Amino acid sequence: MKWLVEQNGYEESKNTDYNKEFAIDETRLFRFLQDTQSSQMDKLGVFKSDQKKRQFLNRL
Repeated sequence: MKWLVEQNGYEESKNTDYNKEFAIDETRLFRFLQDTQSSQMDKLGVFKSDQKKRQFLNRL
């Protein structure tokens, strides 16, 4: 794991980043979406309420 992180640019994650219910790494997913599609995420209101976030993950 150390080699992958140091030599290949992988990012080490924590168990708390992983959402078991939706089987996804929420931290990296939402960081990617915020970085690449912030206006669309704002329109959906995903970061404004837990209900919208949950709705988004259900649809995903």
